[in-house]
Formats: sequence, C-alpha cells, structure tokens
Amino acid sequence: MQYCVWHGSKVRSETQKQQYQLARDLTLDKGLDLELLYSDQDAQFYIDHGIMEGVARRWVRDVKLFLDQYDEF
Repeated sequence: MQYCVWHGSKVRSETQKQQYQLARDLTLDKGLDLELLYSDQDAQFYIDHGIMEGVARRWVRDVKLFLDQYDEF
C-alpha cells in the first residue's frame, strides 16, 4: 500500500515507521480502503488497537493530502 510507504517516508523514527506498517495491516485486515478511512475519520479505532495516537490521527487525516500528491505523479 503506497499510503504506508508515503507516511514512512515522512518520519525518521523506526518506531513510527513500524506503527504505520501496523496501521496498514489493521486497515487491510478490516477490509478498509482509503475512501472508507477518510470518510470515517476514526483515529480512535487505531488507537484502541495499539497504534500511537499521533500516527493514528495522521493515518486517517492525511488521505486527501496523499491522494492530491499522488495524482501529481
């Protein structure tokens, strides 16, 4: 999932990179896609499943930013 790679490229911390990978895995395990992720805006779901708060909040918030940048490629 390019969204996870994109987030990982924005952080230096290996811990945060791993947290984004966990968020990706949880997203895929639950059958969610970026459209659902963005429309639900449910960072608490990820926090409740052990994802760091900052990572969880960015994970659900940054979908539009990612898609806007992705469209430029």
